[in-house]
Amino acid sequence: MIQGRQKYNVFPTLKKYDEKTVRAFNDPAKMAKKFGSKKPYHDSYTDLPLTQLSIAYMNEQEDFIADRIAPAVQVNQRAGEIYEYGKELLRLDYTHRDVGGEYNEVRVEPSKSSFYYLKDRGLDAPVYMEDVEQAEDPLEPRQDVAEFLTQKMLLDREYTLASQMTQSNLGGKTLTGDHRWNQSNSDSTPFEDIQEGIDDVKDKSGKTPNILVLSRDTMSALRNHPQVIDRIKYTGIPTDDTVREAIRDAFGLDDVIEGKTQAHDGATGFNNVWHNKAILLYRERQPRLKSVSLAKTIEWNGWINVQTFEAMNTMEGFKRKIDSIIRVEHMLDQVIMDSDCGYVIEGTWINA
Repeated sequence: MIQGRQKYNVFPTLKKYDEKTVRAFNDPAKMAKKFGSKKPYHDSYTDLPLTQLSIAYMNEQEDFIADRIAPAVQVNQRAGEIYEYGKELLRLDYTHRDVGGEYNEVRVEPSKSSFYYLKDRGLDAPVYMEDVEQAEDPLEPRQDVAEFLTQKMLLDREYTLASQMTQSNLGGKTLTGDHRWNQSNSDSTPFEDIQEGIDDVKDKSGKTPNILVLSRDTMSALRNHPQVIDRIKYTGIPTDDTVREAIRDAFGLDDVIEGKTQAHDGATGFNNVWHNKAILLYRERQPRLKSVSLAKTIEWNGWINVQTFEAMNTMEGFKRKIDSIIRVEHMLDQVIMDSDCGYVIEGTWINA
């Protein structure tokens, strides 16, 4: 990341906006010939205050749970192979040494799990001169735009991970009819379904799932389910907190996470990103690149960057009355490390 305010003088300030210049602006070759650069902005720099604001804003958004499922691991290479110590860690080896003998030697060889490639993700948005002129603090419009873009980046991060957490990718089961969790009958057995998923992950990976992710509609179904109500009837009323606590204690989980994030698809309206499912997974408590987990977010040294491009003295800024362009960018890859460490229960809600 560039430290401090580092300027790039792309071309001199335009003092005269004639018709010929306006026409030339749409032709990069002509602009390069006239002003010595193909870049349309006069002054660009890494905006450290806005970068810090963006990071703080990300940390405050509790509804986004992607990093709690696929914790971040930082790297300093854009692409690479991921190695991990897998099931060989659970193999029994002979450790007894006879008198005069030697210790048994074992080979420490991490296995190749997958590859990562850090994708450059980002969004631009303009800050208009009218907004700056009307603001009490001239920096406020830039802060608003930085938070707006950060929100959209977080949403993309959430949706991208949720799209990978499917039964076809991880294994699991699909509930139908009276087996769905918002049905109050003897065939609807969420605790048995969860236990089945825990046993499946243990059998395949040797790891015991420690995280359960519930979509918003799945949580609503469990809050009113007889199995849950029976477990908390002497300790409290069925709220999201008591439901999470009851399930966490029943199965010895580290956390029960509710996926509340909503996304608008432009056609059917708002939908829950984690819609109609429950996900059991094993997550390393102290994630490292060479450790077993369902998923990790590989990041370029935790790199998130907010760039400010000064546009008010450029032809583009003049034509559109743009004060500046704000860019939020991030380089990462969300990788399924070991699909055996996950189990998806789909169809938990009958109105899917």
